Amino acid sequence: KVNDLANILKESSSNLETIKCETEERGNSMTDTTPLVNIKLALQGIKSEIKSFDLQIGIVEHVLLQTRLENSRAEKENLQVAMNEIDDASFEELSHGEHL
Repeated sequence: KVNDLANILKESSSNLETIKCETEERGNSMTDTTPLVNIKLALQGIKSEIKSFDLQIGIVEHVLLQTRLENSRAEKENLQVAMNEIDDASFEELSHGEHL
């Protein structure tokens, strides 16, 4: 009977040790903040990329606006030149017509 009780005690001690190890492993995995730290670092990287993209978008918008303004000015100048040429041609026609 003592041997049976000793075997039960040995088996119970082994089960208890296994349960303690499993509990410790679960506790360690719950307190491991490595995944959370990695997520935070990834978010910081994404935020940095967003700022960079916003800056690039702003630069492209500025260049586009400047190009539009330059094109608008060039169109106005071309229109003015064309109007002056029409006025000069009309004046020449009138001048030639008066001399005849």
